[in-house]
Amino acid sequence: MPRSHRSVLIVVCMTLIGFSGCVSTDEPSQPSPPPAATPGDGGVDIVIHTEAGDIAVRIDTAAAPGTAANFLRYVDDGLYDGGTFFRVVRMDNQPDDSIRIEVIQGGADADRSDEFHEAIRLETTEMTHLSHVDGTISMARGGPHTATHSFFITIGDQPELDFGGRRNPDGQGFAAFGSVTEGMDVVRAIQTGTTDGQRLTDPVAIRSVRRKGRVRRAGFVVTPGVYNSELMAPYDIFHHTIFRDDTAYIEPFVVSADGGPIMTFEGLTVDAHHSFESAPPIDILVIPSTVGSMDRDLGDEAFMTWLARAVDRAEWVVTLCDGSFPLAATGRLAGRTATTFPGDRDRFAEMFPEIEVRRDARFVVDGKFVTSVGGAMSYEPALWLVEHLYGRESAELTAEGMVWDWNPESVPHVVVE
Repeated sequence: MPRSHRSVLIVVCMTLIGFSGCVSTDEPSQPSPPPAATPGDGGVDIVIHTEAGDIAVRIDTAAAPGTAANFLRYVDDGLYDGGTFFRVVRMDNQPDDSIRIEVIQGGADADRSDEFHEAIRLETTEMTHLSHVDGTISMARGGPHTATHSFFITIGDQPELDFGGRRNPDGQGFAAFGSVTEGMDVVRAIQTGTTDGQRLTDPVAIRSVRRKGRVRRAGFVVTPGVYNSELMAPYDIFHHTIFRDDTAYIEPFVVSADGGPIMTFEGLTVDAHHSFESAPPIDILVIPSTVGSMDRDLGDEAFMTWLARAVDRAEWVVTLCDGSFPLAATGRLAGRTATTFPGDRDRFAEMFPEIEVRRDARFVVDGKFVTSVGGAMSYEPALWLVEHLYGRESAELTAEGMVWDWNPESVPHVVVE
């Protein structure tokens, strides 16, 4: 509103590391050749963001090019977003196995199984010269050449998973393709979860898997009557990051329900790049304020369903002005601290009493959520996030290019520890 008035059930099969189970009952007669190896220095760093914490992994694209490229295809397609760690193997839950191992196993989002890629050829450790030592990431499989998306991480050295090992009866072992560089405490915590057999009774959600030092995608979700300032200020900041570093920057795009154009409150027409259905994985979800943020949009079931899913999968969520209302309506801000347009704070507090509302800050950072007052100050939360992700110099140079004096110490804001 005008500012002057804003008061199939898909079974996750257990094809896992030679643990008796099933990914598929039929081994493909002609598995796909390995995807092309990723160019570079032989390694790609990724982060597995889970509800239990982050696990950083170095993917060895030189030693295991086919397996690494297959895994990274799933990463880049966003297929691990919404997946889970669903199985853990400990010494106390494999009584019938004479050869015992310790691992946790995860996989892609089962609801998107129609997008999974074909199985690839097995790159054994005899071929790659890698070993299943503590913190190794490796592909789960049943028979040879059946690995697709499911992977596991070892706890402790597991030589029986190497070529010639006895865990899998065929003796071919499993395809190791990298190692954990940070987050083994998270791996071990997941392994201690309550199980029914070897299946976690409460699977650990994989929020996203992303390359480090990569291009991050910022999706701006818009509905009719979006305000120019809350849309364009952060969009402009993110767009300018490519001029600081063309290998690690933020790529913004606009998402509308049907992918069609949206008219802003001020009368400009904005062509969306994607629809809810076609939008690629979103790393930074941006929710600008619209005329419907406090009422109409909250009752739009399609919008709210898409938004809740996007919020859960995003690495960061940024709201401008009353964009905090639909975010709060998803329930994801419950128990957290936030802010919104100053004139609407009372209404926000009344509608969402479980959220602590800060009235002394222009933006608030609580976990992955960045809420802000909007208006002309909409540049500030975007610049803070650029500094957080890419460093002070990047933020200052971006601000300089926008003729903006960026000095976060002078900006009233709160970062919740």
